[in-house]
Amino acid sequence: NVTCNGANDGTITVTAPAGGYGTYEYRLNTGAWQSSGNFSALANATYSVQIRDAANPTCVIVLGDQIITQPAALTAAVAKTNVTCNGANDGTITVTAPAGGYGTYEYRLNTGAWQSSGNFSALANATYSVQIRDAANPTCVIVLGDQEITQPAALTAAVDKTNVTCNGANDGTITVTAPTGGYGTYEYRLNTGAWQTSGNFSALANATYSVQIRDAANPTCVIVLGDQEITQPAALTAAVDKTNVTCNGANDGTITVTAPTGGYGTYEYRLNTGAWQTSGNFSALANATYSVQIRDAANPTCVIVLGDQIITQPAALTAAVAKTNVTCNGANDGTITVTAPTGGYGTYEYRLNTGAWQTSGNFSALANATYSVQIRDAANPACVIVLGDQIITQPAALTAAVD
Repeated sequence: NVTCNGANDGTITVTAPAGGYGTYEYRLNTGAWQSSGNFSALANATYSVQIRDAANPTCVIVLGDQIITQPAALTAAVAKTNVTCNGANDGTITVTAPAGGYGTYEYRLNTGAWQSSGNFSALANATYSVQIRDAANPTCVIVLGDQEITQPAALTAAVDKTNVTCNGANDGTITVTAPTGGYGTYEYRLNTGAWQTSGNFSALANATYSVQIRDAANPTCVIVLGDQEITQPAALTAAVDKTNVTCNGANDGTITVTAPTGGYGTYEYRLNTGAWQTSGNFSALANATYSVQIRDAANPTCVIVLGDQIITQPAALTAAVAKTNVTCNGANDGTITVTAPTGGYGTYEYRLNTGAWQTSGNFSALANATYSVQIRDAANPACVIVLGDQIITQPAALTAAVD
């Protein structure tokens, strides 16, 4: 019979003729007579097989009808799955429910090897000719059609970052936006962290992060968008100097902040909880402890305490004062003596009224008068203390009656 539906490869063979005068001819239907009993290239049909005596051509015998059959046409269902990730080789073609032919089947794609399974995997993006053949008649090949294995566009997205605002902080961010490619739904992660549907990553420390995107519909389709380095500025620091109060109870202490470094290059300063200022100079300070702070003007939450500065004040100036009065009315031999000075920074000068300052506390040749006795800190001449008034008295003039 015909091996393949629609083919012309059926045969009829007449053998072992007998009778007549020993020479024979054969034909099918009304075809030409031939000396051979072999008929080939026959289509599906019913054939009248005849023999005649070649010596007596009118002596024709019909040997009977032969029905050349053909199998049902080969057919099957074909399904495919496309490549999950651009550039991958995970497409599949599956041939199922084969029918027709003689009941056993083989399959191939394009000009590949024939196989008994209808499952084809590890396929790249391409067009494949899907073929089935009758395993009993390997030349009976039917093309079931072309299957195009497609692939999605490559995954990509825009990535932006903001660096850490303050040395040691964890406020860096990475943002993934405008994803494209794949099958339209996306997930993101940094390094080996958990996948998330949002492309926003916050609270990041200074480090290098591998930014990844995957197709949510095909989780094995992962693309590394690249590394993002979250940097941090150098730690804020500066030099701090002070001058102490010059005189007990005064407000002339100073704190000076200089040579700031770190951060993003612009700075503000304050003492304790005072107002921030762009100058590092603080004056008119009283005796107290001050918390000296610097912040990055570009990132006001980045505040560093440079430490405490204690503005000290000296002990109050004081001394003992003694006097001797004028010995004789109209004389100039009174004295004032300042002794045991304390307080201040340890070196002293003295004067009476608005006179010249002197390092000695001894004043002599004083007339009868009231004197303002003053002491000052020689290291801080503006620190003047009035020790009080001293009255140099004189006796009444000597007089007597003479008779």
